[in-house]
Amino acid sequence: MVPGFGDAAWPDGDPRAQDLINRVELPSDLVAVVEEGKRVSGQSPTLALGLALVARKLDLPREGAVDLYLIGRLAGLLGHALDQASNGSPITARLRYVGLVPGAN
Repeated sequence: MVPGFGDAAWPDGDPRAQDLINRVELPSDLVAVVEEGKRVSGQSPTLALGLALVARKLDLPREGAVDLYLIGRLAGLLGHALDQASNGSPITARLRYVGLVPGAN
């Protein structure tokens, strides 16, 4: 497994990652990283890699890719909340907590 390539949730490749990569004019060294990663892994880039490449291109601080990810998640959550407030449709959670039970020792 090559970090930044292949995501079980997107077996045919994450279209968000490819869209980010296609929209940013990456320098040749970063294009080479993407191409070599695809060749070695046989898989497409992940959203995390796409965000890291955008952050690198924009010369953001080290945490820039995480900040971009969190901004995107916040926008999505606000969209769900507005939808729920306007028409009553509940937010459907797809994730499940698998950590320790709170209060259990």
